[in-house]
Amino acid sequence: PVLIRAGNSSGVANLSNAAADAALLVDPFNVESIADAMEKVLDEEVRNELIEKGRRRREDFSWDKAAEKWWKVIETQSRKDIKTQRL
Repeated sequence: PVLIRAGNSSGVANLSNAAADAALLVDPFNVESIADAMEKVLDEEVRNELIEKGRRRREDFSWDKAAEKWWKVIETQSRKDIKTQRL
């Protein structure tokens, strides 16, 4: 299980989008928030659920998927460039 910073205002990298529901969100500057999340992961059921969600979540990230997304960006930009050159 992973503890991830919640929100956008603390000046610390926010990985909550990458983690989705596979991590517990904490305020990195609030000891109570961190302690509460740590206590939650001591519960075997919660911990196992987060582990399983993490395993499923990692399926969303691969070099093949990243390459596909970049290729689509390149294709889209190339089409725009070609249309602009014709004008």
